[in-house]
Amino acid sequence: MYSPRPDTDDSTPTVVVVDDEAQIGRFIAMCLERLGLHPVVCQTVAEAREYLDSHPVALVLTDLLMPGEGGEELIRWMEVHHPHIPVVVITAYAANMVAAQVDHAQVQAVLTKPFTVRQLDQTVNDLLWPREVGERM
Repeated sequence: MYSPRPDTDDSTPTVVVVDDEAQIGRFIAMCLERLGLHPVVCQTVAEAREYLDSHPVALVLTDLLMPGEGGEELIRWMEVHHPHIPVVVITAYAANMVAAQVDHAQVQAVLTKPFTVRQLDQTVNDLLWPREVGERM
C-alpha cells in the first residue's frame, strides 16, 4: 500500500486506487494529489478491502484485470460492504465492452487506458463535487 501524504486532515477526501501496476498507481496518485485529494494506492484487492474496512473513503478507482482477484470481485464485495462508495473502473478494454461486464450501480464511470490527466481530473471532480446542470459550461 502506498500513500504519498499519510498526514492529511480528516476533511481531505480519500481516494483509493487499486492497480497491480505500481507505476500506474503512483501516476494516478500524483494526479489526485494535485487535485487536493488524499490518494491511497493498493496493489491487490485484499489490500483495498482491508483499507476500505478501516478508513473513510470518498471514491475508489480500480483496474479491472489484475492477477488473482480483480476489479469485478472488488466491486461485488463493495456492493455488500460499502454500497455508498462510488467506483470508477480503469481498463485497457473499450468502455462499451466493459460496461456489460461491470453493470453495477456503484460503477459511476469507466476510464479507458490510455486516458489523459484531464479525463481523470474531470471524472473525479464530477463524482466528488457534482454541479447543478445550470452550472456546467
